[in-house]
Amino acid sequence: MSSRTIETVFVDFGGTLMPNALPMTAELEESRARSLSAVLGPEPASALAIIEAIEMALLSAPDDPADVVVADTLEGFGFRPDGVIARRVRQAVTVPLAGTLSPFPHAGDFLAGIKRLGSRCVILSNTLLRDAEMYMRDFDALGWAASIDGCVTSVDAGCRKPDERIFQLALDVAGSRPDRSVMVGNTERADIEPAVGLGMRAILVAIEEPPAQTTAADVCVTSLDQALEVLQKWCEA
Repeated sequence: MSSRTIETVFVDFGGTLMPNALPMTAELEESRARSLSAVLGPEPASALAIIEAIEMALLSAPDDPADVVVADTLEGFGFRPDGVIARRVRQAVTVPLAGTLSPFPHAGDFLAGIKRLGSRCVILSNTLLRDAEMYMRDFDALGWAASIDGCVTSVDAGCRKPDERIFQLALDVAGSRPDRSVMVGNTERADIEPAVGLGMRAILVAIEEPPAQTTAADVCVTSLDQALEVLQKWCEA
């Protein structure tokens, strides 16, 4: 069985490559407020309140189109945004990851290793504000861009994992069959179960949380270098 047997490795982001929690400092909040002001024009008197309202609205309606939710929220503050402005606002208040969070050990080597195996690497992520375009900027800043072939987010897909539709979209983007794909993620319900249900192999990554006692994944690992070793063994089998 050659490395071509694994056409694509789909990789979750938060909790798999980087910590899930984003430390929101006063400096970051001020930066987001300035970015929001740059998009909306004059300095909004309640920039931070607008950002908080946007995030709360997105959390309350996770399956609604993100930019529609953003536009509706802005209208509540007296703005009349179109879809383009809503998207610019959402992207403006998205915090860049490089310099804000530190990747888990071996994250870059893991992504590069997927490419060395001859497989495509596609990020598959549930997000609140961050779309594929913003992720690609992050990957470039982190030095990962050359290792990543594509990115599918819940913002772009209009649905969240474990919804089968986002997995089908990711397979279409990759041009890959489920039986020739692997899902690598840290969440049993959102990553592992739906991937296995579609016929993918799966690796559960337990870095922030203790290893699962039971899992539908083919294997559970506690580091990304272990995950790469599993992929290598599968390619050599």
